[in-house]
This record gives sequence, C-alpha cells and structure tokens, in this order.
Amino acid sequence: MKVSGLNVAANPDAQRGISGTEDFGAGLKARQFHVALALALFPVPAWANSGIGFLMVTVPAVIISLLPVIFIEAPVLARMLGVPLRRGLALSAGANFHSTWLGALIALGVDIPLVGLGGGSGFPPNRAVLVFTLLPMFFITWWIELRAIAGKLPEVPRPRVRRAVLVANLVSYAALVAMIVLTPLFIFYDQMSYRDRLYSTVYSALPWQRKVEEYFTKHKRLPERSADIGVDSIEPRREVRAMSVQAGGVIVLELRFPGDDSIDGKRLVFTPVVSGEAISGWRCRAPDLPRNYTPGTCRDPQ
Repeated sequence: MKVSGLNVAANPDAQRGISGTEDFGAGLKARQFHVALALALFPVPAWANSGIGFLMVTVPAVIISLLPVIFIEAPVLARMLGVPLRRGLALSAGANFHSTWLGALIALGVDIPLVGLGGGSGFPPNRAVLVFTLLPMFFITWWIELRAIAGKLPEVPRPRVRRAVLVANLVSYAALVAMIVLTPLFIFYDQMSYRDRLYSTVYSALPWQRKVEEYFTKHKRLPERSADIGVDSIEPRREVRAMSVQAGGVIVLELRFPGDDSIDGKRLVFTPVVSGEAISGWRCRAPDLPRNYTPGTCRDPQ
C-alpha cells in the first residue's frame, strides 16, 4: 500500500502518518505546558512605560499567530516531505510549539545582556520595529524547527528536511509580515509605542511640579503663572511643544507629535492635590487625547 508516494508497509513513519491525529494528541499535555510557558513570557504589563527588549518584541506576535502559522506550514511540510497532511499538521504543530517557547527563551537570553550593556529598555513596540526584528527570529525558529522535525523523520535525508522547513518558514513569515502590515490585528504595537513615548513625556513635568511644591511650601499659596516659580517657558523638545503654570498651580503640557493629528497639540494637565499645608500629590488628566493613547496614570475612570 502506498500513501503520497511512500510504501506504508516498508515505512513505519508513514504508518504513523495515517494516524497523525493520535500522534498530535499524544503530546497535547506537553504542548499545553509549552503554551503556558510562552504566555508567561508575554510581558503585556511591562509595555506600559518601557520598550520590551530587542528580540522579545517579536514574542507576542509569534504567540498570536501560532495557530495560523501551524496550518500554513502543514501543507508545505506534507508536500515537500512526502507525508500525509495529518502527519504534516502534527509535525508543524510540534515544531512550532517548540520554536515558540524555546525561541522566547533565546530572545530573552539575548535581550538581557543587550539591555544591560546598552542601558536602555530595547526597541519601542511598533509595527515597523516588529517587522525588522522578525529577521533574526526567522533564523532562530528555522533552526529550532529543523532540529525538531529532523528528529521525527530520521529516515528522510537531512537536506530534504532542511529545504522543507526553510520553505515552510519563508511562507509563514511572509504571511505574518502581510498580517502585520495590512491588517489591524497588530495595531496595538503602534498604540503601545505612542503610550511608551507619552509616559516619558509625563516625567517632563516633574521638575515643574517640584518648583510648584517649593513655592507652596514657602508662600502657603499656589502659583498663578509660570513666572511665579521662576520659569517663563521651556525649549521645545521631541514630544513637548510648550509647558506653562496656570491658576491654582495647574501645569499644562502641550504635546508635540508632528504628523499625528490625534496627538499633536493635545494636552496633559497636572493638578496639585493640596492636603493641609502641603501638596500631597498630583492628578494627571488628558482632556483631549484619545483614550487608547493616554497613559494609565492620566486616564479618567470610565
């Protein structure tokens, strides 16, 4: 009996391919562990005010696209390796689960020394950076999947496995790039990039807040204008066009984001909270900034 050009009686691996769903189910518990580990490395809360590394920036995208990639690579592997589609699906699932969690660990291992040496938090999470950083991750996942699939098919010549895995990854990464660029599925990367920059902008008001607090401590009243705290204006910087002190010690920061009308010219407003004879804190508002770009500390409760 022959299936897809392989003699089943003479090829135990092809026999296993016919019952590929059994092979797929046998490793389900291990794959659930892999997914849990990968999700544990999904650093969503850390995006609030920092970059997420140099290679780790790709990990959320890889996790989100895991299932589509499995189904994209399965027919390519089945055709080029000469195995049934079910067997190709099992090979694709196992290889991609391995490359997801192991690739995340490798990315983390690369990022830790790079971030430590560079003194920064890595690339800001936007779609352009994501596409760029997919290139090194392509070679990492190709290497991991090659080893995983070659171990499952020892009877298939290594060069054939190498070509099959390469083509499958080229197809899946091309599809992933198309999804990143052409669909809104990954737009949250751009939103996180803006919020990352806006969080750093919030800290621009800290020196002025200290001056308002010093003025209040000395005069027992809040300043009414910038000149009261010894400053008239600031030099425009990357994200700040202007900043001023208004009545009641309120600090108004005007944002500078050329080319993006949804943010450019909008304001962050910092209001002092007076408790007794001291300023106990500050309340930040973003009265005309889109909520999805507003830093969490400046959001009004819904």
